[in-house]
Amino acid sequence: MALGNFHSALNLCDQTKDYDNTGEIFCKIGWIYRDVGKTERSLEFLNKALDHFKKAQNQQGVANVLSMIGNVYMNSNEYEKSLEYYTQSSEIKRELNDEIGLASNYANIAFLYQLLYDYSSALKYHDSSFRIFNKHNDKYGTLLYYKDIGHLIQIAPDSILKSINIKPSQRYQAAIEYESHALKLAQELNNFDQIEGALQFLISTYKKMGDYKSAFFYLKTSSLINDSIRGKSTIEEIVQREMQYAFDKKEAALKAEQEKKDIRQRNIRFASFSTVIALLLFSSVVLYQQKKVKQEKQRSDKLLLNILPEEVAQELKEKGSAAAKQFDDVSVLFTDFVHFTQTTEQLSPQQLVQELNDCFTAFDKIIERNGLEKIKTVGDAYIAVCGLPTYDPRHAHRTVKAALEIRNYIEERIQQKKQTHQQSFSIRIGIHSGSVVAGIVGVKKFAYDIWGDTVNIAARLEQNSEEGKVNISERTYEFVKDDFKCIYRGEIAAKGKGMLKMYFVT
Repeated sequence: MALGNFHSALNLCDQTKDYDNTGEIFCKIGWIYRDVGKTERSLEFLNKALDHFKKAQNQQGVANVLSMIGNVYMNSNEYEKSLEYYTQSSEIKRELNDEIGLASNYANIAFLYQLLYDYSSALKYHDSSFRIFNKHNDKYGTLLYYKDIGHLIQIAPDSILKSINIKPSQRYQAAIEYESHALKLAQELNNFDQIEGALQFLISTYKKMGDYKSAFFYLKTSSLINDSIRGKSTIEEIVQREMQYAFDKKEAALKAEQEKKDIRQRNIRFASFSTVIALLLFSSVVLYQQKKVKQEKQRSDKLLLNILPEEVAQELKEKGSAAAKQFDDVSVLFTDFVHFTQTTEQLSPQQLVQELNDCFTAFDKIIERNGLEKIKTVGDAYIAVCGLPTYDPRHAHRTVKAALEIRNYIEERIQQKKQTHQQSFSIRIGIHSGSVVAGIVGVKKFAYDIWGDTVNIAARLEQNSEEGKVNISERTYEFVKDDFKCIYRGEIAAKGKGMLKMYFVT
């Protein structure tokens, strides 16, 4: 709907040759495509915005779009290209004296240098961004500085730490100190995402130090925040359904009792034949009320089990809440359709929805058959996990087996479609094994979701897979190497994790 409105606005702008407003609309459309992971479409519209701002001689608009393009390339792991655009944007922002915009660019450039393992340059740009944010008392910018420095300290070589007067043996303590500053600012700003990110960093770092007591404290804090901020409306809705069920049951009993009294009165006034008729009527009313209550209860239970794992749904019904939990041994599966945008352009909306429905319905059956838990679909991406809420020692084997079945299903579907000259999607798949935090999120249209580095790495593995391939991490490979034939195919850089080895399952 938003895209449709923007395109309508574009038609009006084209008629008036309003380059500034046209550029703004192209920016918004490009950012929408960026948010849904459509990189090519995002860059297409952002470059159109860039052309229009240049025609309008709007230097601020040009600088902002260059930063946005840099962000898209950063998310696509094209770090060198991203640096080029952020550098161009910074030169213009410096000329315009846009200090806050310049500081934001410096923070992103610093982060890119971290990803490229150029820690000296990263520190230089972090320092420049911090001085500007501090000058303007920009708490959010300062928060991001503390967070990124905390991550850098944890992974930087000893020589880099010594250059900023940190002993390598005090690496984790220093990282925690910076992240604690970030957490404090996030709490002041009431920014839940940054609070959660800081807590997860502290949990992970304390674990690495062997300080499990502190790690447990922050894990418990994270769970309490999730319980208090997320899912309140969801819990109230479920509890309300249970209360409604109890009320309906009681009301049915009262109606039945009233019917019984009425029948007794009729017994006095009417003949035995009338009494028999009344008794039959009473029985039918009771049976109807009981059936109605039972149907409502079954409908409520079915709805709950369709969106939550059985154990979580049961906990929610019994206690009125379901706490977020950490699961240390699970495997996360990501799938994504290759060339999705190009393929959809050749399909009608009805054909597109039907194609996605057919594929995801088949995936659901494969996932359920192999003992995995479906988490969600995001656009054309499908996410599932094995090993929660009940531990499964063969979580990696089950996940890889499900991935191969999904791949085979898609390959067979492609061949079938070719025979009738129809379009179909090809797929790539990524799997990583590790720990996640899982729980209920949201206050409307709630969902059971998972978070953590394991989820992010699984997504990276999917992005770096190839058409018709199942790409797994070294951790998953260690679990399944004796049962599946795998081929080593190189390494990728992962934020905060260094280089990760990858394997194709054949």
